[in-house]
Order: sequence, then structure tokens, then C-alpha cells
Amino acid sequence: MDKIENRGRGTRSNFFNVMNELELHIAFLNSYDVIINGIPPETITNTDVGIFIHNPSLPARKKDVEDLLKYFEETEDYDKCIKIKSYLNEKTNSSRT
Repeated sequence: MDKIENRGRGTRSNFFNVMNELELHIAFLNSYDVIINGIPPETITNTDVGIFIHNPSLPARKKDVEDLLKYFEETEDYDKCIKIKSYLNEKTNSSRT
């Protein structure tokens, strides 16, 4: 099944009703930068592209991070997937101790 046929079944369909595809991509990149790279959300919200897939004023939920992973798997950005999986593993391991 190619990406176009799969369009309505993935992470994108959850957000697509609200944003166009470019805005959606920017929102995922912004949330990635805040959650994974630790960039302060104010750095992004003070621009004209301050949109996110999560609420940047709150700590990221596990579902937010899982949505990031799924989106970047769908877009085949595997470098980001590796960092997201590492982040999830760190959070899981730290919550067990």
C-alpha cells in the first residue's frame, strides 16, 4: 500500500482536518524540537510558524511522543525515529527507578 492509499489510516488523519499538510509537517517538526531536542517552546512560538502537535506549555505525554514516532516512521525519517525511540526508552527506564 503506498503512502497515498494509506493517508487516511495513519497519524496524519488525526490532525489533517485542522491543518494542511505543510502546517502539519511543521507542527510535527516543532514538537520534535521541543520534546526531543529540548528547544524552549518560546523560541518557536515567537515565530510565524509556532504550531505544535502537543501543548508545549505542559510536559509531553507518552502519546505525544508515540505520535511523533509514528509520523516520522510514515515519512521515513529514520534518524528522528532513532532519537524518539531513545527518548521513550530513557523515560520508561527512569520511571521504573
